[in-house]
Amino acid sequence: MSPRTTHFGGAILVLILGTTACTPADETAAADQAQMEEAAPAVDATSLIALEEAVWEDLAAGDWEAMRARMADDFILGGSHGFVVGADTWLAQMAGASCEMESWSIDPPRVTMLSPGSALLTYRTRARMGCDGQAMSEAEGFSTTIWVLRDGEWKMAYYSSVEAE
Repeated sequence: MSPRTTHFGGAILVLILGTTACTPADETAAADQAQMEEAAPAVDATSLIALEEAVWEDLAAGDWEAMRARMADDFILGGSHGFVVGADTWLAQMAGASCEMESWSIDPPRVTMLSPGSALLTYRTRARMGCDGQAMSEAEGFSTTIWVLRDGEWKMAYYSSVEAE
C-alpha cells in the first residue's frame, strides 16, 4: 500500500465493511421487491382512474360505506391548513354536513406509478355542490391521492386537495 492509502486505511476499511455488511440487506430488499412485483396484479392508469371516479360517485351519492370500503385501514386526509384526519373521522364529518353534489369532474387525471404496489394520482377537481342548505356553488381545486395494493385490492391511502385560485 502506498503511504497515502495507509493514511486512509481506517476509512477504507469502514467503507469495505459497511458495503459488505449492507450486501445481504440489499439482496433481501431486491428479493422482496422482485416478489412484490410478481405478486402485484398488473394495473393500468385507466383502472386506477376508474377507482378514483368510483370514490367521487360514492361521494356524490353520499354512500359513505362504499367510500370507506375503497379506503385503506390507515387512510389519511391531509388538509390544506395542515390538519390530518383518518377515514372514519372524515366520513363522519361528511355524513353530518348534509351535502349535495350536483356534478363533478376530475381532469386531466395523471397516474404516476411509485412502485408495483403504489400509485399517485393528481388532477384538477371541479364540483357543483351545496352543504347544509346553502345554494349550489362551483368549487375548483387540485387533488392528490395515493393508492396502495393491500391484500390483492387497490385502496386509497391518502387524499388531499387545495383550492384553485
